[in-house]
Amino acid sequence: NPVKGIERATGGNTIVVLVSAHGEMLGDHYLWRKSLAYEAAARVPFLISAPERFGLKRASAADALATHADIMPTLLEMAGIAIPDHLDGRSLLPWMRGETPRWREFLHIEHAPFCQALTDGREKYIWCPADGAEQFFCLETDPAECADLARDSSSFERIAVWRNRL
Repeated sequence: NPVKGIERATGGNTIVVLVSAHGEMLGDHYLWRKSLAYEAAARVPFLISAPERFGLKRASAADALATHADIMPTLLEMAGIAIPDHLDGRSLLPWMRGETPRWREFLHIEHAPFCQALTDGREKYIWCPADGAEQFFCLETDPAECADLARDSSSFERIAVWRNRL
């Protein structure tokens, strides 16, 4: 186990973090790179391995709506350093320990000038400032975002909620 080897070599004080800046949209929606706020570009890996004293649940996945802004508070808490109140991010340490703390209701994904997007992990609202176009997806039933519900009258009420949030 390479992580155990790192822990032994560093006296058990090393936290290993693996994260990427963005997804690559490798042909999803016939697009490449990070051009829009679709899941293929917005969803990224965030893996942490740390010594047992942190109480992390091994080989687990947290269902937290997380953002890169959460990395710093997480590492600060793990290092025993106070998290400044002015930060947008929150520590993911409780999630990594198997807890389910009160959490953010939704997350803003900004890809200006192409689009603005909000998600709660179950639904996603995308607005394009250039032409006012909207897209709305139910990520629970359509994780690949193939069925745009923006013109589906049964979604108009939900879209209004998301539009108001944005």
